[in-house]
Amino acid sequence: MAKPQKSNCLRVKAGVSDIVFRRRVAQNSELSAIREILDNAMDAGTAEVICFLDNPEKPTRFTVVDTGTGMAPDAFEAFFNYGMSSWKRTKTKGRNGEGAIFILHHVKSVRYITKTADIDFARTFRLDLDSWLNLVTTNAEVEIQEIPLGTHQYEPEGAESFTIVEMELYKAKANAFTLSNLIENLAEYLAPQYVDRVFINGEKIQPIEGLIRVNHTKEDRVLGEIVATIYRPKMRRTKSTRFKLSIGAFGPIVDFHNFVSRFPKDLQQDIPSLYSDPDVCGNIDVARFNDWRDGASNEFLSDLFNERALLEQFVRYLKSLAKVISKEFGYSDSSMADREVKNLEVLRAQSIAAFGEIPNPQTETTGRRMPHTFNVSPYSSFMVPGEGQIFEVAKCRRNDVFHWDTSHLPKHSIKPLDPKNQSVEITILQDAKYELKEQYRIIVTRNDQEAEIKIAYVEIQPVKRMRLQPRFSNDHLPNDLLVIQVKDMPGATLKLEWSVEPADAGTFMRSKNIMTQTFVFNRPGMCTVTAKDPNNQAIVAQGKYHCRDSVKVGEYESGVIVPQIRLVNTIMTIRTYRDDQLPKQAYLLGNESDGNHVVCRINTAHPAYKDASRTDSAWRTYVLTLLVQQDVFRRFSSGSDQRLRSINDVADEIGEILSKF
Repeated sequence: MAKPQKSNCLRVKAGVSDIVFRRRVAQNSELSAIREILDNAMDAGTAEVICFLDNPEKPTRFTVVDTGTGMAPDAFEAFFNYGMSSWKRTKTKGRNGEGAIFILHHVKSVRYITKTADIDFARTFRLDLDSWLNLVTTNAEVEIQEIPLGTHQYEPEGAESFTIVEMELYKAKANAFTLSNLIENLAEYLAPQYVDRVFINGEKIQPIEGLIRVNHTKEDRVLGEIVATIYRPKMRRTKSTRFKLSIGAFGPIVDFHNFVSRFPKDLQQDIPSLYSDPDVCGNIDVARFNDWRDGASNEFLSDLFNERALLEQFVRYLKSLAKVISKEFGYSDSSMADREVKNLEVLRAQSIAAFGEIPNPQTETTGRRMPHTFNVSPYSSFMVPGEGQIFEVAKCRRNDVFHWDTSHLPKHSIKPLDPKNQSVEITILQDAKYELKEQYRIIVTRNDQEAEIKIAYVEIQPVKRMRLQPRFSNDHLPNDLLVIQVKDMPGATLKLEWSVEPADAGTFMRSKNIMTQTFVFNRPGMCTVTAKDPNNQAIVAQGKYHCRDSVKVGEYESGVIVPQIRLVNTIMTIRTYRDDQLPKQAYLLGNESDGNHVVCRINTAHPAYKDASRTDSAWRTYVLTLLVQQDVFRRFSSGSDQRLRSINDVADEIGEILSKF
């Protein structure tokens, strides 16, 4: 039998370049890497973390000591297997197994000394970035040495378990590890409930400025001792894991929203909506729930998620805590009706931006085609002689032609920027005579029809003055946020002082950007916000903003408030109803004389509606998707839109409309 011929093929070696790992561990800063080590200590259940610097000003060694559970064999295995974690998946934290490695990029070497409660000796190992990369890329075995107790100067006396992380520092990076830098800046990287539990050379780290905190302790006959530390940061960093609400203060910490998602649906609905606010952060430590730690997750699940009485007691506690938080933060624990109206206002603003203006929601929709409106931008502005200002028409039709009446302005020039005068540049001449603080009018007429006009107002100043944008704003609700931007600020101004009148009308969130400020409305009414240079009182700008009363419970359901959204060429009036017997999501009521105006009735008893009501963003996504689907299917089934010839066309149309929001 002939031997098979050897086939010609290309042979290559498989492997992983250590460059990938080097880039990964280099992504975090020094303080962020220290945060990972401190988080690991907190997860291990330590009451406090003690840190030591050999030299506060020019450190060469930084040591972190905790009295947590120590590193068990599975923790060692996870440490030397990139992407592996010793935490169970159900514990929801620390699944990537890479946090402790980030420090290797910033130090010469790291030595771990650890002891668990079941042994009478300590285990230790030392490594640097190169040695760790060699181990994980070659799958080599690692020997963890055993040493007698009492060999390290900072070993906690009498502790059943502990972990010591000793870092040898680079001289070039010593400034990041100085005592002053750690004390002043480390709190920016830690969850605020951990700040009081970290000591460096006997000193506490400085807490974050501007935190509003609520400390609440209760002894419950069913749940045991409950300690809640809730805070609202003045400024939230986007995508930051430290600003969140969690269950537990020691050991594995569980995300609050993941935790309550395991509750029965009817109990989830009873949890106050305040806990869905991303500005409500901190932790709630319940003694009865601490069985979650130390491998007791099965017992925890059977005790908690299968015992309704225990869940009901916890929900009752959340309701009582919500009242304390609302009073301290100045919140009102609004009903779902209030949240729905606020959400619909967001959707309404998005629809206007995507598809144009909407008729007054208080006006009854008739079969008559609503007139198309246009706007002039800017409608109010300051002008300086010699500098041009561009005015343009927004939301106009393609064939509209406009006439600009500038006869009220002092000596000026006007330059059309397009054939149909949809935008012009106006310049006040240098020798023009004008009155200060007088508002001059610019009248814009569409298609020479006197009934279709808009007016823009101009105030002339000898030099550019600092101003706030927006200068005027209304229709806000309590707890709404308004972002205010500073325009035309002089270059010599390095600091601004912000104030509001009346003083209790709102509060300012912490901001590191001098050109932007975020204002939170506290109560209904008109307020005046002022920004001024503390070193030059002549540099000042003001804005006036109005906050209205919250919508009363039942107004939205009864139809007193009639929210409307424009979808392409359709105006959707939104109303709700409740039908538990026939749980249909929604249905449309069309107008036979004019198919461009329809009413969408949404069933609040539908299970999908209840699920979406847990958070504002989920609710908006649910309602918007429902509206778009109902409208597109209506046009498809009636044949009014010739583009929709198949179900694939319907899906494309739905996706195209949603993409514009």
